[in-house]
Amino acid sequence: MSLPSLKWLFALSVAASVAFGFSLRELLPTEDLVAFCTLVALLPSAIKVELENRRARKVWYYFPDFLSDLAKCRKTGLPIMKCVEQATGRNYGHLTKELQRLLAMLKMGYSLSESLEHLASNLKARSVRLYLFLLEQSILAGGSDADLLETLANSSKEIRRLEEQRRNRCKPLMFMVYLSFFVFLAIAVVINSVAATQHSFFAAEDLEAVKFAMFTTAYVLAISSGVFIGVLMNGDFRSGLVHICANLAVLMAGMKIGGW
Repeated sequence: MSLPSLKWLFALSVAASVAFGFSLRELLPTEDLVAFCTLVALLPSAIKVELENRRARKVWYYFPDFLSDLAKCRKTGLPIMKCVEQATGRNYGHLTKELQRLLAMLKMGYSLSESLEHLASNLKARSVRLYLFLLEQSILAGGSDADLLETLANSSKEIRRLEEQRRNRCKPLMFMVYLSFFVFLAIAVVINSVAATQHSFFAAEDLEAVKFAMFTTAYVLAISSGVFIGVLMNGDFRSGLVHICANLAVLMAGMKIGGW
């Protein structure tokens, strides 16, 4: 059973969030209600996007090896269908199942171009879809597919290496963004705790204003830092949804600890 599309899932999550908001508006403070409803609205989509990203990364990790093995097989003179059949017997992680579908389509009489288009439509990894498109167009244009496969394999291995290198270099920056949010939240908790105990220095209205200002700043920082991490690590703001949800969960915990 396939999961609903991201748009439909997000729409259902927002509807559920609004329903929770109306039902809990008398039970929770405004700050708690806003953080909780935002978390409810984003969490299902965040889980779906994160699962798709992890699957895409696993597929992309094995894809250059598949192209390299396919090129070596074609150089022996075997037909492309036989080479794909041999490849399905190897372990390419999540890519193996898709290759088995590709082989099934070839055996049913579909052309290689049609089979590659179907394979590309099933895969979420943008890099893999790009290389499949290049392979399809090159085959349609004619030429030696063995040499082409070898060129694509070498190119994809280099891009995979550069992407891994970029992600590793960006991880310290991601930790710094998380750390800045946690530090601000800790400072906000301390300020709120001190203000709550010093009733002689703070009027009730001033205390509520301090709480609202701290929550608003932390809320905006939780969302903006999550979006920044998503763009930084994957080049897509949707990848930041899971980081936004993590920040909101920490924010809600900090509010409880600080007595907001």
